Amino acid sequence: MRRKEKEVHSREVMEKLLQTAQIIRIGLNDGGEPYIVPMLFGYQAGRIFLHSAKEGRKIDIIRKSSLVCFEVEEAGDVTEKETPCKWTLDYVSIVGWGEAHIIDDPEEMRLGLDAIMSHYGGRPPFEYSETSLSKIVVIRIDISSMTCKRSM
Repeated sequence: MRRKEKEVHSREVMEKLLQTAQIIRIGLNDGGEPYIVPMLFGYQAGRIFLHSAKEGRKIDIIRKSSLVCFEVEEAGDVTEKETPCKWTLDYVSIVGWGEAHIIDDPEEMRLGLDAIMSHYGGRPPFEYSETSLSKIVVIRIDISSMTCKRSM
């Protein structure tokens, strides 16, 4: 990271952001072409959970190459200065890397869906019909590394 003074090493700060961010963006490599998808997510014990239809570009890419990157951020206030190039934005962000696994085991899917539902304020226990589960997959990203940056 070029701006070392903005680098965050605190696992606690990173965990908090992963527990509170509303949107995650996952980056995939589609045969040399970058592909980014904003998604809802859940985070639990070093793993990110996403849900998806069983078919589509993102699923096709993950089936070919399980390596992914992801990004989350939280933006704060803009501070105006005397010249436009000196304006600042308070933020904290994470860029991370990991391996995506497509989960179709109903029990593991339920655990991933529970993480997603809890992330957005839902209260367990949750019930998922077999019909609903049959139409989706859960994607689990095992995080291998992350960097965090904060400007405040």
